[in-house]
Amino acid sequence: MIKVEPYECYKEYLTLKRHFQSSQYDYFKYNRKKIRASKETFSKRKDNFLFAKLAKNYNDDEIIKFFVANFVENETLYIEDALTEQAELLYKDWQKRIQSLSYMFTNDIDKLLNEHHFDDLFKVQDGQHPILLKMSIAKYIMIETFIILDDVVNFVPKWNKQIKEKIIWPNYLKKVQKYSPFLEVDKTKFRDILRKKLDIL
Repeated sequence: MIKVEPYECYKEYLTLKRHFQSSQYDYFKYNRKKIRASKETFSKRKDNFLFAKLAKNYNDDEIIKFFVANFVENETLYIEDALTEQAELLYKDWQKRIQSLSYMFTNDIDKLLNEHHFDDLFKVQDGQHPILLKMSIAKYIMIETFIILDDVVNFVPKWNKQIKEKIIWPNYLKKVQKYSPFLEVDKTKFRDILRKKLDIL
């Protein structure tokens, strides 16, 4: 397996960090092109050895997934934090979720329906956070489940008009919108899972 070059690892880190942090920058709008950063600038960085150390562990595709998994949890991720055991555990946990996404999604739907009527999950009362949002922020369900449900149900536009709180919800929505393009799912498959759980033909 060919490992990613330290300089390329550095550029991928800068690019994905900007994607997750900036409301203006979109990684996919620019066809996943890495932002410009000279080799000279990289060589002068006192922490360039950290990128070299991280690059030893991943190929080009893996390093993107590693950074995505970690930026979803912490958009301000510093490169030294990417070398911690916690960062590696976050990546492994993300891999497990993605590899068994339909199973994990089904479990999340079961948990939700065991406690609430489906329609009640999306209701915004007096401008407050709906149940589904509370459960997602609290990590009672996966962020991936939230994204898939919105892909199927399309509740976010309505929430944007109804939720009055202007800090937690906008920040969480930004995370969802930044992460969702990386989550390639079969919409029909997950719609069918949901329909079966709701006994909808």
